[in-house]
Amino acid sequence: VGLFVNGLATDNSDFSSKKELLREELKELTPAATIDDPSTPQHMAFNWLVTYDRIIKLPMDPALNQRYGALVIYFAMTKNLDLAADSLLGGDEHECDWGFFNCIDFGTRPDRQITSINMEPTSMKTLPPEIGLLTALESLDLSVLGELESLPSNLTSLGSLKSLDVSRNVLGSIPTVIYELSSLEYLDLSLNELEGTIDEALWNLSQLQFLSLENNHLTGHVPTNAMDSLSRLEQLNLGFNNLSGKVPPFYGLVSAIFEYNYFTGEIPAVFNESKSSMNTLRLEHLDLAWNKLS
Repeated sequence: VGLFVNGLATDNSDFSSKKELLREELKELTPAATIDDPSTPQHMAFNWLVTYDRIIKLPMDPALNQRYGALVIYFAMTKNLDLAADSLLGGDEHECDWGFFNCIDFGTRPDRQITSINMEPTSMKTLPPEIGLLTALESLDLSVLGELESLPSNLTSLGSLKSLDVSRNVLGSIPTVIYELSSLEYLDLSLNELEGTIDEALWNLSQLQFLSLENNHLTGHVPTNAMDSLSRLEQLNLGFNNLSGKVPPFYGLVSAIFEYNYFTGEIPAVFNESKSSMNTLRLEHLDLAWNKLS
């Protein structure tokens, strides 16, 4: 194994040794073919680590996963494949100091952890799977991307994720990976050209406090017991879809928007003495306009 001073190779043989050590560790995270493809953000992240990084201590540095994941996201966002330009990222700086990530020191961990990303507008169709390496993420706002067609299955690694905003993209259908994000408190899928029915699994995200599916092409009924698992939900927006059937009860909600759908029947009774005091009506805003209610 070559000698590395502050993470930098001391001669050409050491540079090659560092490159091979790094490749060996990253192959557990990313397919080798992807790393070797010069057009990928994974390739640029690998080259940057070999050329500029002064923090990672090979082999087996636990800080590698987050740093590599952050670099992949950075290159995917910026589309900057000029390695010289990206020497501006401080090789001796923590990734939290690069300006693209918000972090917190959890105290019990030896390092700072990325909790959110300052996304830049770009033409990404999906997120790199290495997003799953940022396991401390609590908030993910993808609304500025505009062209997302899917979400990677690796999002299931984000066990701390509480807020996910994918509004104003082109998902076409609700990504099934969302149903496994059990810690979500905030979910915005509005303006995504969503079609089809709403899977019952969505109503099992019991920690949700905010849910918006506004301005899509969703069809079918909303189960009348949909709110049973969503006892913490405060704001629900299903407006501007093609939903039908009865309006679901909205006990406990502060804001309920069902406008511009095809709901029928009577407006549900909002007061129900059999409900516990925790679920008493707190409704401040209700919009049922442009439906077929009797």
